[in-house]
Amino acid sequence: MNEGLLTLAFTLVATSLVGVGVGVGMGGVAACGGKEKPAVQAEAPSAGPDAAAEGPEQGTATPKPAEAEWKTLVDFDTRLPKTVVPKPETFAKLTDSKFKPYRKSKKDCKGPNDAVLTVDGGMQGAFTKKDAAEMLYLVNVVPCDDNKVAEHTLLVLQGGHVTVNEKVPEHDIVEVKDLDQDGDNEILLVGGWPPQIKARLVDTEDGKLETLFDFGEVAKGSCDGGTATGDSAVIRYRKGATSMEYKAEKKPKTCPAVK
Repeated sequence: MNEGLLTLAFTLVATSLVGVGVGVGMGGVAACGGKEKPAVQAEAPSAGPDAAAEGPEQGTATPKPAEAEWKTLVDFDTRLPKTVVPKPETFAKLTDSKFKPYRKSKKDCKGPNDAVLTVDGGMQGAFTKKDAAEMLYLVNVVPCDDNKVAEHTLLVLQGGHVTVNEKVPEHDIVEVKDLDQDGDNEILLVGGWPPQIKARLVDTEDGKLETLFDFGEVAKGSCDGGTATGDSAVIRYRKGATSMEYKAEKKPKTCPAVK
């Protein structure tokens, strides 16, 4: 057989094999219903254990720090009675009230401009600057005439000298505490008249009165006849990620047991 015939023979055999391969392939697709299988995307190789160390853009996110727990500043149903400062008349010269003379109680009132003078507080601590030795008072002047408005003055004294003298709408100092641990105290004041109670957290740093948080109305309940009605509240605080946080949690009013 010459070289030309051998070349022709090999060509015919190769063509036959290609035809068989195509026929099998087409037959396989037809057996699946005549439609091609949808493409399946290959899974990317998983990152190795050292992937977080390759760079900040490939590492895992920093875990969010746990939030601080809420702490109780005061429970309005269990707080201790306020401390009444003796000899309130000695504070008369520290007020600029238009009411005079001052009486010990309303039953002693005689004239239209008479008023009852009481003083709350007498708490020692730092109020205008870190580690200061100061005294905190709240002077209340209540007119004998019920049609006239009472006056309330927040005072801070240091060595007998007045460092803060500010008019406030509140009539009671509920709690004093260094909540943010910066060396001077925050002051929780309460105003309104039962059954409606309002609360406000203030400080007097650098001798200036500043509202830190106004809780608004926190309670509207009473214990008339020893029976609890309405609601009360617990004031809570915590140190947040960037600042202090405060809240008033409402709860049903409770009353002390009648002895």
